[in-house]
Amino acid sequence: MIDPALDEIDLDYATALAEQANRHMVQYGVVPTPDNFAIWSNYSRGASPELKRMIDILIADKSKFDSAISRELHSTYLAPNSISKAVGEVPERLKSVMTKAKRFLTQAIADNRTQIRAAFLLSRLSWRPLESIL
Repeated sequence: MIDPALDEIDLDYATALAEQANRHMVQYGVVPTPDNFAIWSNYSRGASPELKRMIDILIADKSKFDSAISRELHSTYLAPNSISKAVGEVPERLKSVMTKAKRFLTQAIADNRTQIRAAFLLSRLSWRPLESIL
């Protein structure tokens, strides 16, 4: 997850936030992976009240922060930000669909013109006397 608001924080605050996230991960036995760091840095800065509330509940219940819990936390509270990525892909996908549709329509129009010409030629032939065709 990349939060644009993080670009605006100063170095000292960012360092303190990272240290706090790392302390939490050590305290609760969390494996220090990038996804787990994202969870705990968001928890430390209170970026998601829902995430903070859920982690506080897990801490109160003395739950173990294993990989399954970490995956669930990440997918529930941080992965929705991957929607931004998916949304970012929409223009490219639309462009691809539009290109395919344009090719299809171009071919359909060409086929239609060919059929119209053939029908026109056949209609001209049907009006001529038989002797002129032979």
